[in-house]
Amino acid sequence: MSNVIRKTIVFLLKIFTALAAGYYIVLFLYIAISRISFPCPFDWVEGAVLVQANRALLGQGLYLAPSAAYIPLVYQPLYFYIAAAFIKWFGLSLMSARLLSMLASCGCIWMVFLLTKKASGACFSGFVSAGLFAATNGIVWTWFDFAKVDMLCVFLFLVGLYFLRQDNHRGAILAGIAFALSLFTKQTAGFMLIPVFIYYFFTKRKQALLFMLVFAFLTGAGILLLNYESNNWYLYYVAILPSYHRLDTSAKNVTYIVVSLFRPILPVLAVALVSILANLRKFARDDAYRFFVSVAGGALAISIWGALITGSTRNAFIPAYALTAVACGLGLQYLQENVVMFSSGNVKLIGFILLLGVCLLQFSFLQYKTRDYIPTAQDFKRANALIKYLQNTDGEFLIPTQNYLALYVNKPVYYHDAPLGEFNGWYGKTMPEWKKIKGEIVDIVRSKKVSVVYMEKPVQSWLGLTCQQEDTFQSNSKFVPTLYKMTCH
Repeated sequence: MSNVIRKTIVFLLKIFTALAAGYYIVLFLYIAISRISFPCPFDWVEGAVLVQANRALLGQGLYLAPSAAYIPLVYQPLYFYIAAAFIKWFGLSLMSARLLSMLASCGCIWMVFLLTKKASGACFSGFVSAGLFAATNGIVWTWFDFAKVDMLCVFLFLVGLYFLRQDNHRGAILAGIAFALSLFTKQTAGFMLIPVFIYYFFTKRKQALLFMLVFAFLTGAGILLLNYESNNWYLYYVAILPSYHRLDTSAKNVTYIVVSLFRPILPVLAVALVSILANLRKFARDDAYRFFVSVAGGALAISIWGALITGSTRNAFIPAYALTAVACGLGLQYLQENVVMFSSGNVKLIGFILLLGVCLLQFSFLQYKTRDYIPTAQDFKRANALIKYLQNTDGEFLIPTQNYLALYVNKPVYYHDAPLGEFNGWYGKTMPEWKKIKGEIVDIVRSKKVSVVYMEKPVQSWLGLTCQQEDTFQSNSKFVPTLYKMTCH
């Protein structure tokens, strides 16, 4: 076989691999844009996020004593304040908050590319890593554009890593700032920082201490300020309540989590492992590769722990997938260099075919059906019909699982079931405040302050009240909730 033919085959394989990576990036954007304006949540907490962001826009407190009127989510505040700005610019809807998450996800994909390109010196490896991360959107049930805090947290964390890898004092300072912002988006960033600090402490101690000093100062000052302004409720929500969440460490759940995390990415994990074994001496000398492999390994362990927490879901995998994508991109570059250095002719061609074939196999494993995640025109109609149905309700209403809908029809907003679960024992311990909150809810219903209660399941008894079904809004859509109009006394 002539050298020209061999080069053409390798070139075509690289083109196909790059196209596969680009396909998943475009697929993420297609799904996000196609459903960004859908008025109903894809994850039930999206509605509670919108309510909390709207409170930030109105200048109302985010962390208050829990009541039937409002209970905050156990998230850090930064996402809500930025989402409030998007609501001001684009209007009060889930679209505004989703736009923030979509942009943060684009930032994550870009940072994965930059981190891999900088460490490997190859745009091709960087692009494959970016596409690999984008492809994991299907594994995490297309979480990337949800109106949730996760993607902004991961983006800011990756920005911190990018600055830290500049390996100078200025970069360490900027990294400390980015890590602090990531922590004030979601608490997970604090755990993700542990393997980063450990690695730098033993390899580049001055920079480790500098970025941790900046991080500690900013987080300490922020915590004191937020806790003072909230009359000590801030730490109660972001630290104390989450500490009571149960860990489901049953063999069945652990097996499910581990298999769900690792099975979809086995080919690229194999690439990373083989690249290390084939280059042990080089791996020992290559600071960038050792760093990203170490941090990715720590992130995978933290993701398993996070997913075992009651109330968590596959969003816990996202930081690990981002860092694993970088590590695997570096492994790909290592093995390509091995193929070029230690083989020639047809052997070299076979090496490239095997290596890029594994990449294409990995991308094929990560396929998912877009129609499962994109609402149809009929779904949009049913969502708008639901809003119109609620507009015709006389007086105020309670809608515990979808409280954001009250915003759409200019009704007073009450609590949401997701944060209520922190107090009534859904996630762990029943808290002392539950008795007071339950009493307030019962009083609101009995006093007829709310005319009806909308539930997603009909019940005869609720919080000690007797309930009767009056009407039903049948959604006929998996994206729109069916609501049962109940009167309780």
